[in-house]
Amino acid sequence: MNEQVGRFLLQLIEMDKWDAAKWIEVAFRVSLRAPAPPMLCIVYKCPEPAKEIFAGLRASVTRDDEEEMLRISVIEGITLEDPNAFTVKISPHIQNVLRHFNAEIRAGEHEHYVSTSRFLRTSPNRPFPLFTEFKEHVKRTGEYKLIPAAWINGSLVPFVDLSIRKREIFFRHKSEITPGDEDVVVLREKQ
Repeated sequence: MNEQVGRFLLQLIEMDKWDAAKWIEVAFRVSLRAPAPPMLCIVYKCPEPAKEIFAGLRASVTRDDEEEMLRISVIEGITLEDPNAFTVKISPHIQNVLRHFNAEIRAGEHEHYVSTSRFLRTSPNRPFPLFTEFKEHVKRTGEYKLIPAAWINGSLVPFVDLSIRKREIFFRHKSEITPGDEDVVVLREKQ
């Protein structure tokens, strides 16, 4: 096993900082006038650790994440009882991390790596048109910005200066996820 890869996979998502920041929701922003990339805001309760999380992510994957080492997935159809619910998962993109460290696994070989991830299930009480617009804008522009945000004095404040430009996002339905899938963790009953 490549030790550099193992270390990177475990350190990319800094669990203690995520616990301190308290991820509470997601927000979507789209520009209806300019062809600007849409934004996926990861909203935290505590702004300072949230800023530290994204400063660390940018130090690891850069502000453009050109190698797509950070994997973002959005899984819909999570529960039959709540058709509007979806889960956002943030994790290392293992195949791209292996490629970055020139540690590709050859056919017939097996390597086991452990990584950390964070995910949040959200349940809007009605259909969420901004989510649909976000998906359409990502498809049209071919990119989006992943941005930390926090509620400060009753206002949602995005920390745009800490954004990470992304081109890849996995929009999935629960029915696509099988045992062994890297997103299967979001299907467990309780978070």
